Amino acid sequence: MSRTRISVLLALSLTAVVAARSPGQQAASARETFWVVSYYEVEWPKVDSLTKLMRAYTMPVVEEAKKSGGLLDYRVLIHSYAGRENVVILQKFSSFAAIHNDTAWLAAIRRITPDSTKRRVVQDAFNSIFGSGLHRDEIYTEVTKQ
Repeated sequence: MSRTRISVLLALSLTAVVAARSPGQQAASARETFWVVSYYEVEWPKVDSLTKLMRAYTMPVVEEAKKSGGLLDYRVLIHSYAGRENVVILQKFSSFAAIHNDTAWLAAIRRITPDSTKRRVVQDAFNSIFGSGLHRDEIYTEVTKQ
């Protein structure tokens, strides 16, 4: 057999293997949602300030951003006894593409806080709280009955 023919047969067999789905594998559902989970280490004395900032600025922006349909849910969890990663933010998105679409979020920030100087002050306040502590993001899909 020629090398070309072997290459073509190999490519076709790999295509068949890749395209075939094992019985345990399911196709992505059109209703599949994605959770972005962000873990932060915040110095314990700054947690109260973070809570106040979140209530005053983040939660109103979240409600506005939800109107776009990309962001479905948003939760903030604070570890009561100060763990290594003591602040967890969960964001539920309608699609994987919605995770990277900042347009609705940025528009909501501008509507809630139209003054750019005040936006900068708020951003600086968040930066001083999150500082250089540990931070990591992970993306999960939700297990649902379908």
